[in-house]
Amino acid sequence: MGSDSLSSVTVLTITARFPSLVQPWLVTQLIEIQRSGGENRLFAGTADTEVIPENVRKYGLDSKCEYISISRIQRLAALLKATLSISGFRAVARGLRRYARVLKSKDLSFGEKMSSLLILQHMGINGISIVHSQSEMMGSRLLPIAIALDVPMVVTFHGLPPEGVRPISARRRRAYTNVADVILLNTEFAKQQYISLGAPAKKITIVPQGLRLDDFPFTERSINNGGPVELLSVGRFHPDKGQRYTIAAIKTLIDQGRNVRLHLVGNGPNRPMLEEYAEDLGLQDFVLFYSRLTDDELRGLYRKVHVFVLASLKSKNQFHEETQGVVLQEAQASGLITIATATGGIPECIDDGRAGFLVNDRSSDELADKIAFVMDHVDQWPQWQEAGREWVETKFSVDVISKKVRAVYLNLVASAGRGH
Repeated sequence: MGSDSLSSVTVLTITARFPSLVQPWLVTQLIEIQRSGGENRLFAGTADTEVIPENVRKYGLDSKCEYISISRIQRLAALLKATLSISGFRAVARGLRRYARVLKSKDLSFGEKMSSLLILQHMGINGISIVHSQSEMMGSRLLPIAIALDVPMVVTFHGLPPEGVRPISARRRRAYTNVADVILLNTEFAKQQYISLGAPAKKITIVPQGLRLDDFPFTERSINNGGPVELLSVGRFHPDKGQRYTIAAIKTLIDQGRNVRLHLVGNGPNRPMLEEYAEDLGLQDFVLFYSRLTDDELRGLYRKVHVFVLASLKSKNQFHEETQGVVLQEAQASGLITIATATGGIPECIDDGRAGFLVNDRSSDELADKIAFVMDHVDQWPQWQEAGREWVETKFSVDVISKKVRAVYLNLVASAGRGH
């Protein structure tokens, strides 16, 4: 084993949803833990079961996940069920012994300490080296587990939730970040955002989400026989992704006589409204919608199209704003020319003018102009495409990113033994 091997290291990942259609990077990270010699355990609140990524089953990740309901009644039922088996009873007994640490904690309220009795069996899990929370909401709810286990804790902040989803309170965030040993953020934007919310700067390390380049083979592409320029946008159907502006830009280009077609991929409540909007603009034949695609189906679209667009919006109400946009790296790795809005952490993830292009948000005219510019400079496509692939290889390859994450884990394991 190499010096950065995770042999004998077991990471307990806490996430709100697993598997998740909108978190392919999490599967990538879990796979890298196993490929580096480590082991995975997962606690999740729920799952997207309509389309399960192939790698989840291939690497047995589904069998390593245990679901913990947010309902107190369901937690009580699960606790009682656990006591009926020998292994479950032993886990509850271990959890009860570790519960003393929860009672002594200054980071939990009295009510949180009492309600955590309902998850004693999860406090009794053995063999965990590190707890890594990928969700503020779920991680803060299960904070008593991390405290009871008395192992190092890593948290990753992926940004604030979208408008309409209530964030955790400032008090719970202080407790969450106080217990954490290391806070991982994907961009400088995310770092400054989290610091403004009260996170301690000294605990923060910037590590982007990584990409398995073998999953996104590079292919140069050009327009075939005068066919349309195919555009793709991937993201949940929600106003903060700016799909209305992308559709409006397509309308402008069609009215100019441009031969373009847009493929919109996502899941979420806003799809019917976007479909109606496209129909009102007379774009039924020029804007195609897709939901719940498998990994192979999405990669097939990446191979088919020419230009990738991500029109995410700046937040006006301190809610979600893009912190990285992993789909941008997927597109660049595949050989697509990327156009995105200069919002959140996106400017840190695109080498503007060389390996992609940035435009202002909430401007369909500016977006249409940039798409037209790309269409008018087909002779420069190869250099833009190659620069995009090189950009991802250098900064976002899973080989580069997983080495950084392993270093964080191994440093924490080496210093373990002290309590919080």
